[in-house]
Amino acid sequence: MLGVTSHLTTDIASFPFLWVLPLALYLTTFIVAFGAREMPHRGILLAVQIVTTGACVLALPILGVGLGLGWQVTLTVANFFVAALVCHLALADRRPDPRHLTSFYLWMSVGGGLGGAFNAFLAPVIFSNVVEYPRVLVLVLAARPWNGWKLDREQGIILAVGVAASLLPAIATTVGGRPFLNSPVFGQVFIAATFTAFAMAVLLRNRGLWFTVVIAALSLGIALIPSGRQELSVQRSFFGVLKLTDTGDPVIGPVRLMFHGTTLHGAQALSPARHCQPLTYYAPQTGIGQTVVGVQAAHPTVRIGAVGLGVGSLASYTRPGDEIDFFEIDPLVVREASNPRRFTYTSACARGAVRYVLGDARLTLSRLPERSFDLLVIDAFSSDTVPAHLLTLEALKIYLARLQPDGVLLLHLSNRHLDLRNPVIAGLKAAGVHSLTQHSKVHPRSFIAYAETQTVIASRSPAALARFASDPRWVDRDPGQTRAWTDDYSNLVGPLIAGLRP
Repeated sequence: MLGVTSHLTTDIASFPFLWVLPLALYLTTFIVAFGAREMPHRGILLAVQIVTTGACVLALPILGVGLGLGWQVTLTVANFFVAALVCHLALADRRPDPRHLTSFYLWMSVGGGLGGAFNAFLAPVIFSNVVEYPRVLVLVLAARPWNGWKLDREQGIILAVGVAASLLPAIATTVGGRPFLNSPVFGQVFIAATFTAFAMAVLLRNRGLWFTVVIAALSLGIALIPSGRQELSVQRSFFGVLKLTDTGDPVIGPVRLMFHGTTLHGAQALSPARHCQPLTYYAPQTGIGQTVVGVQAAHPTVRIGAVGLGVGSLASYTRPGDEIDFFEIDPLVVREASNPRRFTYTSACARGAVRYVLGDARLTLSRLPERSFDLLVIDAFSSDTVPAHLLTLEALKIYLARLQPDGVLLLHLSNRHLDLRNPVIAGLKAAGVHSLTQHSKVHPRSFIAYAETQTVIASRSPAALARFASDPRWVDRDPGQTRAWTDDYSNLVGPLIAGLRP
């Protein structure tokens, strides 16, 4: 349950009702399994588990970002419900004589406590990546009926073929290297081997232990296939997994990327000619780049506040005399972004003063004097989760109070699943300021050169926005009946539906 909860809330949104869903399903399966009536049609339940587990094992590493939000949530919670029901039925079948029930339920509670402690305390230390969910996704299959552990000759051959087919693509890429990985033949080998392995697992469906072994081999084989990127480091903190990789880009050339979870949080070109060129969401072609340049054009020097550091791309815009303060909650991000052996935006490319402020941005900003910044950039997303407390009316009022009278507030709202513009615009309207929004397009050949970006800008000064209002790329968007988010109210459903629209 905790692994599924982490999986859902890491890459979708950190909203309460999402973690309520796995909890509710968990308790429902407990009630059903330990109810007075016998559970009918267990064979159908075990068959459904094969389908849902197979879909999750294949979808988790292969489809990833390309799998729609609805499918991700549906597959995850459906498989969790079935797996939890199978496990609870196995426990219910093992209930002892009534005189031993007290110790039986006590040890069940101890087991739950140990599982929770493992996820909360040990897993972040043992694993550099969030692997609790995909591992238990496979291990939970061992709760299926084993029907003994010995295999006859035919079943042994099926097991061997299943394990060999599972590992074949990974072995082939190790031998053939990157040329084979990028060839059309690899795709054919992968599909044939994967479906062969899954077919062998299905043939062993009534032998729970060996069925689990084949699915575990399949999951391992998929995980061992290289991604095509050279990983420099994978580190895990309380706030998630930070991954640095090197890759090639058709427009930029060699480039270094920072991922938080599955979301790209910044990139820097490795070639000296492009080293200080801001990329992805921060390129000059995006709403962020346009806003920084526009504010700088109106002032000889500017003080910029940036909530969310990433790789420090914004520092490359600073001129002599400019100042930029980065507000970042994760010390690991500060350490990597400020390390000149990793990224050099803040150390070699910035021509103004760069400072770092650790802590929750809303709290640290609220302690600063009013009228501190000419430009305040809000870009604090961990993976694709939404820090709702940074987008509420109360938070927006804090940001606006920290701006100079002609200062500009910029909110970066790009998200794979949610369209957050309407609630933010409604909040700005409730705060008494006007806003403009832009949805800039991606480079036709490279999202590294510049990425598709959703931005909203606001100011207490009509003159400050007039510079942008004359640009047709910036539009005045009506939030309609959307209600502003507050510290007491937030609504994920509206942005979720809006994000599904083309």
